[in-house]
Amino acid sequence: MPRLIAYRLLIALIRLAGLFLLLLVITELSYCLVGGSSRHIWSGFHFSNCLPESMKHQGETWRAVFLKCGMATLSVVGMAYGTVLLVGYGWGILGARLRRFGATQFLAAPFSLVACIPAFWLVTMVVVITVFRWDRPGFADELTIPGGFDFLSVWHSAVVAFPIASGLMAWQLRAVSNEISTQAAEPYVRALFIRGHGGETIFYGNIFKHSLKGLIQLFDKSLPPLLGALIPVEWAYHYRGLGTFLVEAVREARYEGIFLTGLCLFSFLVLVTLFREIAEGAVRVQDQ
Repeated sequence: MPRLIAYRLLIALIRLAGLFLLLLVITELSYCLVGGSSRHIWSGFHFSNCLPESMKHQGETWRAVFLKCGMATLSVVGMAYGTVLLVGYGWGILGARLRRFGATQFLAAPFSLVACIPAFWLVTMVVVITVFRWDRPGFADELTIPGGFDFLSVWHSAVVAFPIASGLMAWQLRAVSNEISTQAAEPYVRALFIRGHGGETIFYGNIFKHSLKGLIQLFDKSLPPLLGALIPVEWAYHYRGLGTFLVEAVREARYEGIFLTGLCLFSFLVLVTLFREIAEGAVRVQDQ
């Protein structure tokens, strides 16, 4: 097990370095070769220049602003990704258990319906309803709570998280259900039924157990599109997170901000993938 963890840590570092180099090449090509900028990435690079003008607050350093943006994005990712995993695995297993009644399609239908509406439109609808129906500020940066528990920040996080998570919940649910259903179609399952084993025993004691490796492999599949969708939705809703920070850094050609934000998002993705691979390896070792 220690050897497995060390090996996966090495792979994670190689991935992170590769993603960093890819970001470096894309930024250099976009601004200097295509955009015609005379400033190269390596000229005058300093993280104190990462803060976009629109993100500055009087008396706050770039570290404080970036940390606030990171915590804001972390709350959205935790809410969205946690919901995707909870609904995807919970309802996916239930859909596979009741597959003869078409439960998978029925359970995924509401999320698929919401996913047909682009996330930008959903956020715009929330802003319009908030302003004209509730007579409240629409965007996330129009009102702050000076003291006490900030319920408003939870609402803003939910507005960003829900449209991102809706489509991914439907995908995760179907992927989990299909993984278990594929295992349920194996010949040994019919043999267990013929021998007189009960449905609950066969499903949880055999089908689910043999599907565990495939279910673990689905753990981080929804995270890359989630992080990608986070960037435009945050910016559209004026939510001061890493997505907005990245968009403003791109607009103002602040290479330091682009690299710092990209490195944080890449690091989180690589860390979750590392956790998934270690869990997958542990299950494989236990099966042996």
